[in-house]
Amino acid sequence: MRTFLAAAFAAVLPAAVWLATGPAAAQTDAVGTVTGLTGPASAWTDATPRALTLGARVHRGETLRTLADAKLAVRFTDGSKLTLGADSQAAVDAFAPTRGNAAIRLLRGILRLVTAPASAWRSFEVETRSAVAAARSTEWVVALDAEGATAVFVVSGRVDVRARERSVTLAAGDGTDVPAGEPPGEVKRWRQARVDRVLAATTLP
Repeated sequence: MRTFLAAAFAAVLPAAVWLATGPAAAQTDAVGTVTGLTGPASAWTDATPRALTLGARVHRGETLRTLADAKLAVRFTDGSKLTLGADSQAAVDAFAPTRGNAAIRLLRGILRLVTAPASAWRSFEVETRSAVAAARSTEWVVALDAEGATAVFVVSGRVDVRARERSVTLAAGDGTDVPAGEPPGEVKRWRQARVDRVLAATTLP
């Protein structure tokens, strides 16, 4: 009987430990909250998805996904904001205001970021397959097309864009295109029609 009870306790213990620590661990990794949503969106951890709703927590290490008719807005714990356009995916690899670093990977589609001016960011980066866009206190848009080309546009502030050992700096109103496998292109003032398109793609009603 004593052997049976010991075996039963050993079988139950891992589940009890998970129940005690699982939710707490998830809460410690929470870096933001869903504040806007139009259409279906989800957060993925490895191959496991969960549907996102208004007020849902977003956690470090998750990949956010929207369907073709959806947009998603997230407010991070420091007040910074992320808007994910339709048919887009972005991984929240790091978000640590106290350490001054954040890293978002845009896997497809388009996003807009607004960093909170009160946060002392040493490094706030958006990485794609073809470029890295880094900023501190600013608002900017990053898009990745199906061919792996990256486009970056700055609404306010300054952003450094680097790829293939070359870096360019964008000021408000500037944009650059980075073809896959190539360095950043010439810094240009984007035409208003293109600006309107990327802003509309990253604005919720």
